Amino acid sequence: MKELFLRKYSFILFVCFSVTLLAERPAPKRMQAQIESAAMKLWLEGKPTYTNTGSNSPLPRHYRSSSSVSIVLVDSSRNGYGMVTGNTTPLSYHPDNGFIMAYRQWNFNYPINSGYMGAAWSEDGELFTSYSDLNIIEPAEKMGRYPSAVAGSDYPYIVWNEYTQPQGEGTGGGLYGGRPVYSWDEFYYGGGSFFSPPVDLNNGCSPSPCDPPDNWVGSVSLAHDGTTPVLNAAYSQWSNSQQESSSNRWLYHSNNNMSGYFTFDDPILLFDEADFILGGYTSNVVIDINESGIGYAAVSSSFKGQSPDSSHTFMIRKTTDYGASWSGEGGIGMDGTDYYYVPRDILKDRFFNDSLMISSFDTLIFDSPFISYEVEAKTDPSGGLHIFSTVIPSTDSGVYPGIDESCGIYHFYSTDPSDPDSWEVYFVNSTQISFFWDSNWHRIYPSAAISKDDPNVMYVSYMAVSDTTETYFNYDVFIQRSIDGGKTWEAPVNVTDTRDRELDEVYPQLASIATDHEAYLMFESPDYNVQTVTPSEGELPSQADFKNRVYFAKVTLKPLAVENSGFMPDRIDLAQNYPNPFNPATVIEFTLPEKAEVSLVVYDLLGNKVATLQEGPLDAGHHNVSWKGANSSAGIYIYRLQSLGVTETKKMILLK
Repeated sequence: MKELFLRKYSFILFVCFSVTLLAERPAPKRMQAQIESAAMKLWLEGKPTYTNTGSNSPLPRHYRSSSSVSIVLVDSSRNGYGMVTGNTTPLSYHPDNGFIMAYRQWNFNYPINSGYMGAAWSEDGELFTSYSDLNIIEPAEKMGRYPSAVAGSDYPYIVWNEYTQPQGEGTGGGLYGGRPVYSWDEFYYGGGSFFSPPVDLNNGCSPSPCDPPDNWVGSVSLAHDGTTPVLNAAYSQWSNSQQESSSNRWLYHSNNNMSGYFTFDDPILLFDEADFILGGYTSNVVIDINESGIGYAAVSSSFKGQSPDSSHTFMIRKTTDYGASWSGEGGIGMDGTDYYYVPRDILKDRFFNDSLMISSFDTLIFDSPFISYEVEAKTDPSGGLHIFSTVIPSTDSGVYPGIDESCGIYHFYSTDPSDPDSWEVYFVNSTQISFFWDSNWHRIYPSAAISKDDPNVMYVSYMAVSDTTETYFNYDVFIQRSIDGGKTWEAPVNVTDTRDRELDEVYPQLASIATDHEAYLMFESPDYNVQTVTPSEGELPSQADFKNRVYFAKVTLKPLAVENSGFMPDRIDLAQNYPNPFNPATVIEFTLPEKAEVSLVVYDLLGNKVATLQEGPLDAGHHNVSWKGANSSAGIYIYRLQSLGVTETKKMILLK
């Protein structure tokens, strides 16, 4: 009872402290109710506009380049909606051909239009060549949305959907007129000649309007059956007609390729809306197929009614023939459905019984962990399924995204999803603080990658509020690595680390292929002086409503074995402790460019020394120490690093 009281009291103190900081932050709607609706919000762009709030737009952010992070400004996007969802693949890497990126490009000749498709290619991730106007000829309508890039062995492909005229007036059909198309560089990588006009994936678009209509937000996977590339693109149907919404999820599977040109089977219905609860509870679909032809498609949703299961969970289908056919057809999946899924009792056992997640708070008893709407899936070379998603506790009344540090990103793994008991669940990182400070649990998503050299080496990237101990706070891009197949995860690396509370870096997406010590990602950074979208009535602007600069980042982590002098840090750097807030222990990381005397001390807010974590010489390289605050009171603490004439300090929060 005492522990429960202290926990509740600490939470209230934390709320009060946060409100004090928020009062000084010129950003609206940062504090949200403790309980929120579980329904997914459809991210529709508002009315196009062009507002320059400053006399001069500031220069783009120049990030420092070091032995561990290299960031390149590639281009600009008129707004950030192209990357607000995690199931697209805007960055792709082929070890022999380099990097291909896809994004919605700023067209300076037509600044009011937001749908021009752009691409960029780089052989080494340092110098990029950009390409413009991929969709200026029909059937595209210069209203490109949610692009993906896929790097084949011969050609780079760009896949997106056009926002054709809605309400049945355009070629895509349905309420929102979505039409999936693709193009490719006919002259191979760096050729600069993308095929025009863009080509339909959906055979039902000839003649138009498309059948099925209104396909949006594609998840794209490219594998090679021998020497033949096979493209699979899974799309979310946003409406059945001019009046009715839909939760159908369709697959477009290629059956042949000639000089880059694909032909496709008729659409395959992967996920049928008749099986799922209505009202915005089904996520966009994500798909990944490995080079052996084994792969998975997944959504998060709830079955209609309470049968056969009442959880909001993963629904999964499997292929073993590069996407030509899928498991579960005709109700031969689990419990008479077309799907494999993670049952409610398994979720409760893995999260509550294994103490991964808070099961009660004060008088609240949580019914089940709630799988959020951003789902990332990766198929390893042996055919195992890795799924990453945000998970938060829920009751029948709603979800609780910021109630506990166990709210965050989790890794699910199964060698055989048809066996419910095969699922293993591992904690990646808490996102409680980000959820607590902003209404963003719908749009913070994990993006994942697997090393081409060792499938046990995996990466996850996401955006998060980086430091709530300052008066001003901002979003940074983080990355974490696992070297044991996703069971445990190294401390987060702050990739952008701008330390400027007026700058945000958002919506990171990893290339799905990495190496043992290097991962590649792209992200956006909004220019808050240039607003390009007016949100719907009653809504406040988000990061996506502004001009966004598009960046590429190459992140080099320390070697898995012995430190290599080629990877030595180039400066003293004190990282934010992890986790923060914490209870009872936290980890503090720092780097030294050379061997030196080091002092690392923890103080309370009155300046009293609480703990000495390091006093004495240390070798050059990366170091981490832990502090156990079990014997200290809840509150704010300062930790100070002194070495080589440099002093760095940061704040941390101990909860109890």
